[in-house]
Amino acid sequence: MNIQQYFKDIEQGTKKVYEIAEKAREKGIDPVDKVEIPLAMTMAEKVVALVSAIYPQMEGAGIDKRILELEKEYGKLDVAVVFNGVKNRIGF
Repeated sequence: MNIQQYFKDIEQGTKKVYEIAEKAREKGIDPVDKVEIPLAMTMAEKVVALVSAIYPQMEGAGIDKRILELEKEYGKLDVAVVFNGVKNRIGF
């Protein structure tokens, strides 16, 4: 098996587990009616998912798109992404 197929299999398995979890939540036994942990494929999506777990209003605010823009400019996992994102928010 090649590496691309390996990751595709993991992705398909994860989606299947999410479907099962959603069906279980629809039964109303759990106090929450949706799966609380969203599926995230990029680092930007993971950041938004983690932050929106505490601040739900952040979901859909475009933060992931901005992180991806900064990653294109500075490179993935470059600390400049963080500092430029913060700089623009607090004005230094």
